Amino acid sequence: GAVVPTGYFDPLGFAQSGITLNEIKRNREAEVMHGRVAMIACLGYIVGEQFPSPFGITGPANDQLQQMPAIPFVMLSSTIAAVEIRRASIGWKEPDFGDWSKTLWKLRDNYYPGDVG
Repeated sequence: GAVVPTGYFDPLGFAQSGITLNEIKRNREAEVMHGRVAMIACLGYIVGEQFPSPFGITGPANDQLQQMPAIPFVMLSSTIAAVEIRRASIGWKEPDFGDWSKTLWKLRDNYYPGDVG
């Protein structure tokens, strides 16, 4: 982007000429969502290390996910899946099974990357 005082800054060429608006929006969507996941993961590490778990999980944060009981693990996985399906239904075009090239990896025209409501 263009930011004062550096001006146009794109050292890796993600927005170079020849790249479609959809590709730029898709890269921005990936950047925003990965950033959000990273922030939640950092918070999870801090909380997991500093506070007792409701399931009696102990040890370093890297080893805590494997210690989760099956039902809470399924609930966590289902929540993540529901959030991802919701995000996909808001931002991504429905697949056209007759012609994949029209809809594969395409964001909706009125969707701003990361804006899930």
